[in-house]
This record gives sequence, C-alpha cells and structure tokens, in this order.
Amino acid sequence: MNPRTSIPTDIQFPEIYHQVCKVLTKEDFANIWVVGGVIRSTILNHPVDDLDFIIQGNALACARHVADKLNADYFTLDAKRGVGRVLLRDQARTVIDISRLHSNGIEADMLARDFTINAMAIRCQNPKQIVDPTRGLEHIHKKQIRMVSEHSFADDPIRLIRAIRIAVQTDFIIKRNTRTAIRKHVEKLSQVSTERVRDEFMRCLASKSPVQAIHLLSHLNMMGYILVDWDNNSIEQALSKLRALESLVAIILPRKTPDAACEYTLGLFASTVGQFRPELEKYLSETVSDKSNRRQRYQLMYVAILLRSLSLSSERKKLVNLLKLSKSECAMISAMIIIEALPERLSIAEDSLLRRHKSTQPDSLSSSKARAIHTYFRKNSTVAIEMGLLALAEIISKYGPQIPHELWERKLAAMFALLDGYFDRYDQLIRPKDIINGNDLIQEVGYKPGQEIGAILQQITEAQAAGEVRDRDAALAMARKLHTSTDT
Repeated sequence: MNPRTSIPTDIQFPEIYHQVCKVLTKEDFANIWVVGGVIRSTILNHPVDDLDFIIQGNALACARHVADKLNADYFTLDAKRGVGRVLLRDQARTVIDISRLHSNGIEADMLARDFTINAMAIRCQNPKQIVDPTRGLEHIHKKQIRMVSEHSFADDPIRLIRAIRIAVQTDFIIKRNTRTAIRKHVEKLSQVSTERVRDEFMRCLASKSPVQAIHLLSHLNMMGYILVDWDNNSIEQALSKLRALESLVAIILPRKTPDAACEYTLGLFASTVGQFRPELEKYLSETVSDKSNRRQRYQLMYVAILLRSLSLSSERKKLVNLLKLSKSECAMISAMIIIEALPERLSIAEDSLLRRHKSTQPDSLSSSKARAIHTYFRKNSTVAIEMGLLALAEIISKYGPQIPHELWERKLAAMFALLDGYFDRYDQLIRPKDIINGNDLIQEVGYKPGQEIGAILQQITEAQAAGEVRDRDAALAMARKLHTSTDT
C-alpha cells in the first residue's frame, strides 16, 4: 500500500488543532505533522482531549511557543528525546504533546510507533494526504488493533497496557498475533517506571468501561505488575465492586448512561442523586494534585474500591510506593479504602427528596439531622462525597438485583441529605462562618491558652450548624456553660 494516501474527505479535526496551527511560526508550520490517536479519534468521531504533533526542528521551543500563545501551561516531558507538553486551561485540560521527528524521516517515525491505527501522520501544511505505511486507516475501518512490528512491545512495554486501554475506548478487537505478543512480553512491564505504569493505568480507569479494562488486564496477566498485591483469585469480587461503582459514575458523568438506569436500583439513584448531577460532575472531574496531573476524583475512587477488594493496607507510605501517587491523593485513597456507612440518622426522609436548591430556609432541617450532616463532613473531610458513593456501590455489589427496596431508599435518602448539605447549604451546615475565636474564649470566658480551645470551638461550630447557636452572644453563652462544666 502506498504510505501516502488521500485522507477521508469528511474528516474534521477539533478546533484546538486549528488553534495550534494558527499560532505556529511560519517555519514550524512547514515542518510539523499531527500524528497518532487524534487522527484515529477524529475518523471515529470520538472526543479528542489529547493531540500529538511531531516536528522537524526544536520540539521543546515549539511547545513553549504554543503554550505562550494559547495562554497554557508548559512542561518538558523528555528533554533527551525532545518532547514538550502543552496543557490547556480549558475544562477538559486538553494535552498537546510536541515531539522531535525521527532522524530518518516521517515514515521511519511511523514504523517506530506502537499500533498501526496510531502510525499515521498528516502534514499540517498539506492536510489532504495521510502518511500510512502500516495500513492503519484500513485497520480502523476493520476495527482491529495490530502492533506495528514484532519489536513494538519490546521497544516500549508500556504499550502492553495501552493496547487494553485503546481496545476498551474503541471497542476494537486485538488481533491474535498481537495478543500472543502481549502474553509473550508481559514480564517486561517490570522494566517500566512506576510513574508510566500509573499514568497508563489511570487512563484505563478513565475509559468508558473500567470494568472491561481491569478484566482484560487481569486476563492477560498484567494486573500483578500494576498493583503488586493483585490476586487473580479475587477478580470476581473486585469486578463486582468496580462494576457497581462504574454504574453510578456513568449516571453522573457525561458518558453513555447504562441501559440499566431504567432498572429500579439505578433508576432511583438517577432520580434522587441525579438531581445534583451538574455539581457532582464538576466535583468528580476535579484533579487533586499539580497542574500537570489529570488524575480526577472519580479515578481515585476506582483505585480505592479495587484496593479495598484486595484488603490492602491503607497505609499512605505503601500507597505512595504502589503507584507513586501524590501525598494528597494517597491521603484521599487511604480514607476511601475504609468505607464508612452512610449515617443512619440521615436515612429518615423528613421531607420529599426534591431538591430546593439554595432557596431552602435554614430552619427546614431538624437540629439532629443538621448536626449529623456537619459531623459526617467534618469526620471524612475531603472525601465525604466519595465515601457516600462508595458506600452505595458496596450495597449494590453485596445485594445485586435483589437489593431490598426499603434499604436502598433509606441509603439514597441519606446520600440526598449529604449532597443537599454540601451543594446547597455549605455555609450553613458544612462550614459555618466563625462568630467567635480562641482569643474570645481567653479574654471573655476565662479559658487558658491551649485549654481545649479547639475542641470547644468545634462544639460551637457544630451547634451553629444545628441552628442552636446563631450569634456571638449565644456562642459566648455556650462557651461559658462548657467552661463551667469543665471546671466542676
């Protein structure tokens, strides 16, 4: 097949591709190609949040220039190989990688790549032709994943995990000889840095079906190289919990909602918790570490439920060594592994479970319920919402389709109350504004410095959330009462 063929006439690259082309210098524009997954995704009409370019020239300087022009962040991924990353500040946190062209030219560059469906390039200056030396375009239409050569996995074993991720994303079939090569080279994953394994694994968890990805990774004996404590004997338990969580996340995030949403369990979840979908979607899509990291809250939930199914220790030090996650991510996962049941006090629906948004009056909640919401968020800190969703997933996994309706309705009532408190009454229930401080306790009540001041202030804040303390005088009166009881 001629490696340079005409590109499909109906291909429409995303707007960000055109923005990059517009800001390139004249010299760079003449020597740059768009390559790999963006071509495949565009042909398949899939969303694009990663773009790869290769340039005959200084890739790092080009990437810095693009970042400056697009008001984006820049990172040097590999100075030796000449790979620069541009991270846009848009909602999708779009990634643009610019790499140095292979010394032997564009076709040699394609032949050194992983899979035929990624081994295609289009010169930005001449977008009507596609460089396709391995028949990748044909394999896209046949929905096949084929390695470029026998050296593909040996050259870079991270491609073993990437094959699974692409298969799940595209619903393509991994051809037999490629599957055979995966099994042959799987032990080479031990040669790959933990950071690279982590990043590719997290992308699997961001796919449309983490369950399918984990199933394939386990079937091809790769999970033991990703999570060292992985036990294939626990796969069914792990997949059951992961499947339950995936079904809940699929309703919240803008993905294909499972058909089972019309079934009782997920249907009731959609009609109650789904009332907070815009806020939940934004919340679960947040990243929790530095700018270059795109690991989102919902991905950390998947990691937590997998580790929980393995009964892995939640020690943060071990988690850091496990996937080289950041300290904040490890703290969150450590907390999420120990899943706390939803507060039973909140399982009593005092009103209809219809969201009233921020117009709800403070007095509409009983003091005991308000106190339970405040206490739950104080105890579970940064992962309270995740803990609630994980608790629901555990219930689904435990009971399956036979889940008792009364139990499910009570737990959803509790989850509704927590979300209502967090998204619609945060300043009232979760973090009321301080009306007195430690100095007030010392100067006006008579506490000594350090004398349980923090605990007293916490009790006063809890009373504020419950509606029992509304102003400074009431707060001081409560502090005096507590001080008196302490003295006696």
